[in-house]
Parts: sequence; C-alpha cells; structure tokens
Amino acid sequence: MVFDHVNRGTEYKLLYGDQDLNKETVSTIDNFSEIQKLTDVTKNSRSVKIQLVAINGFGESKSDIHTESLAIFAEFPPVIKAVRAFQNGISLGYSSNNSEYLYKVQYSTSPDYSTDTHIIQTTSKAACYIPDLISGKTYFVRICVVEQYDLQSPWSETWTVKL
Repeated sequence: MVFDHVNRGTEYKLLYGDQDLNKETVSTIDNFSEIQKLTDVTKNSRSVKIQLVAINGFGESKSDIHTESLAIFAEFPPVIKAVRAFQNGISLGYSSNNSEYLYKVQYSTSPDYSTDTHIIQTTSKAACYIPDLISGKTYFVRICVVEQYDLQSPWSETWTVKL
C-alpha cells in the first residue's frame, strides 16, 4: 500500500484486518508498506479495513479507517521504490516476489496515458530500464504484475521523471 507522508511523521505502520484492525505491518520510513496474503480463497470477494499510523517522538497519530474491496485472487501492483533518469532512459526499481513472472511497465508523455503511451514487458525482478527516450521530455511511468493464469494486477501509482 502506498501512502502520502504525514507532516512531522518519522515512521509509519499500517493496521489492518477483516472486521477489526488486529494485524499490523512493521514500521517503515518509506511511503509504502507491503501487506502479504490478504486474499481468502473461500470467498468471491473480501473487504479489508486499513488504517495508517504516523509515528514520531510525541507518539502515534492515526488516519481514518479505509475499507478496500478485493476480488478473489486479487493481486496488488508492485510498489515503485525508485525512478531515475539515466542515459536517455528511465531506470525503475520496484518490489517483487518469486511467484511473479511478468511485469508490464507503461510510460507516456501524457499524465493520463491518453497519448504517446508505450508498454514494455520484462521478467526482470526488482529493476528494469526503459532505453532510447527523448532528452528534455517529462515521462510518466507505472507498473503492474502478471501472475499465473494471466491474472494482472491494477496499475501502480504513477511516478514522474524528466530526462
């Protein structure tokens, strides 16, 4: 799950669960936290409650509780951890795990991906490079993962990079 940093927050964790917020992630300084194994194969869909906790030297501050609906076998998109302009291309770092076999990276000069949109596919885990782009242009990039049986996650958040 990707979230915005909170003013004066030094670390973050997520509280989550089906009915109660009875599980939590480890604390992180990043703007994302990875939640594993949320889907329940005995149901057609599932709702999960999630709450962001910002932590600093004065204590904890909690967001409103959000409810996310997940379809059976729902897959979260990879978390983009870093995007850098490099030698007329874009270097991209992202989360991955062993069960994922294909990543689709979409990039465009349009923030809504309506024009000049391209997709590259890679089996490379955790990092890839998009070559031969135009220097001076701003690009928007996002990623999704394809798992077994051609199940595709939603697209990740969009990152912006200027070459």
